[in-house]
Amino acid sequence: MQVFTSSTLRTRSALPCEITPITTNLSRRICVIPATAGLGHVSETVPVQGSTRYRIPQLERPQWLACMQGGVRVLDGGLELAVLTSGDVFVPEPGRSLVLHTVVDSVIGRTIALKRRIAEEDVSGRGEFLAIEPGEPNWAQHFDAVGLCWAACHHGALSLQWRDPTMPDGLATILLQAGMSFAPAPGEEYCIDALLPGTGLLCCHRGSAASPARARARQVRPMSAPQLMHAVA
Repeated sequence: MQVFTSSTLRTRSALPCEITPITTNLSRRICVIPATAGLGHVSETVPVQGSTRYRIPQLERPQWLACMQGGVRVLDGGLELAVLTSGDVFVPEPGRSLVLHTVVDSVIGRTIALKRRIAEEDVSGRGEFLAIEPGEPNWAQHFDAVGLCWAACHHGALSLQWRDPTMPDGLATILLQAGMSFAPAPGEEYCIDALLPGTGLLCCHRGSAASPARARARQVRPMSAPQLMHAVA
């Protein structure tokens, strides 16, 4: 089990040198998830100020964006590709130079594949927002079924418990709050419980099983016409 917090950024060895900052004028990140946590991709969570435009450097590799809080417009020149609100996931075409126009103060998650294997759809994983309520069982089993790479808490709090032979009772427990993430090893046994109603997770997985009814994954896809494009899958 790997757990990532804002303190991870203070350890230079934990920062993946392959990731390009989300903008050229913004360097503060809430959390960085290195390539060792998943499918050969890295992820960052970045707070952005409202009523501001931020440029995302052009990449010839798969990536996806997730709006964890607030609202942003995704632009390509004068073309509006998408409008993202909290709970939306957007997958841009590789090679496009994007601009984020924030409507209000927001928190954006960005995941980037390290290799240019464009033909493989899940090379950067698949993004999904989940809402977990206290007392709901079997979330760890669901995460194992979909091939969870990592999950980032963006609202509420959770209790995460896993087997750790270095602990006196063989179990490790940690409180996950907003801005913290975890990445289980494949097949690892663990238990996760929401401590507050409406606890929200942004998950990156391989997508090998259907999500439970409480999952909400809104994929916002680019379209050709310059109009309001808020497509809900």
